[in-house]
Amino acid sequence: MFGVSGVGKSWMISNVAKNQDDFAQISASKLIKEAANDPLMKSEALRTVGAVGIDKNQNLLVLSFNKYLSTTEKSKILFDGHSVIDTDTGFFEIDVTVIQSIAPSTIIFVWDDPNKILIRRTRDSSRVRPVRTVEEIENYQSIALNVCKKYSTKLNIPLIKIRSGDLVSLEEVII
Repeated sequence: MFGVSGVGKSWMISNVAKNQDDFAQISASKLIKEAANDPLMKSEALRTVGAVGIDKNQNLLVLSFNKYLSTTEKSKILFDGHSVIDTDTGFFEIDVTVIQSIAPSTIIFVWDDPNKILIRRTRDSSRVRPVRTVEEIENYQSIALNVCKKYSTKLNIPLIKIRSGDLVSLEEVII
């Protein structure tokens, strides 16, 4: 499950998880923190390390995901991640090889009106994100969707777009 920072992926996943016993929810940031052996690492640190650091984090993500996969008893895993990292210096695309390594069966892209995303990002004081205009968020979301389209094509798996907050559609996809 992908989407831009502030679109509401984590909120959607946690709300759907309440009704599902057979799937696990795991976030890319949590996996990276565990692999780095630094559970107190701030999520903001994951996007401010530059291209070399982001690449290193993606390697940690794959290692940690495979470890998690070998220990979970859940039949389905809903992965919460980003196809594009919003850094202080611009947008960084996550290479398809990273996504291929976690072998998804479907790409879910959560989208919303850029104005609503900006409002969410502004109201969320728990995280520090780059300050973006509505136009920049619109561009960010467009780039992220196009990267997900590449994933879908290269991995030959479906891409499903779901509007932020549409829990019914998300449940239908994961069941």
